[in-house]
Amino acid sequence: MIKRLDHPMLPRIVDIIKDLRAYYELIELYKMDSLFTLLEEEQFSGVLLKHLHTIKDDSPEFAGLAFEIGKLYWYYYAYGQDAGENQFTRIAHAAPWFGDAANIAGFERWQEAQVYSDVASFELSITARIYEGADAGAYLPFYDALMLLQEMAAFEQNDVVSLRGVALSFKALESYPRKFKVDGLSQTELLALFDASRALLSKVHPASDFLDELKDELLQKEDEVRQGILDAFSG
Repeated sequence: MIKRLDHPMLPRIVDIIKDLRAYYELIELYKMDSLFTLLEEEQFSGVLLKHLHTIKDDSPEFAGLAFEIGKLYWYYYAYGQDAGENQFTRIAHAAPWFGDAANIAGFERWQEAQVYSDVASFELSITARIYEGADAGAYLPFYDALMLLQEMAAFEQNDVVSLRGVALSFKALESYPRKFKVDGLSQTELLALFDASRALLSKVHPASDFLDELKDELLQKEDEVRQGILDAFSG
């Protein structure tokens, strides 16, 4: 099978058509093996930036494309040496696209785009806010957005989306259980997010080695994440 960058016509397709359909075709090709590689991203961003001035506007149609580009980066971008670096970079690249989609009037999925945008805003700013002592009150809306993100992932029934969603929630619960508590969330509420994530994980049946490894990593973290929640509320 000729796939993505191995196909010499892909950049030419976009050059010739110069409309939104070509970008959707490229996105689907890039998602085929669950990885949006650095080389593929270089190709895609080069073509996209070349023509962005001709396709970017305030139409719901462009918002739909921005939303799908955001999801491509959020779930599939294969940048980074470790899981933490990869997650931050995926979110950082996705954030502007979700911001565009959420702010265009008439886009039917603007609320979903806003959820992604809210999560991205937290993830990209929280380290600095902690250092500055300005993070109080940030964790309750973050929790709400994570719960909505889990619901959205469950609705999509996509293994990559499910696994990335679980990884994001597990990382948050592992990193900030006491911060969530200080912001007024109960142990029951944190366990509800954990249980929703675990239920989503249980429904994933990986069809590739990459996804199988990702699921195994998350399964191995389950007990540690749950215990961290319990410890935050003990004593």
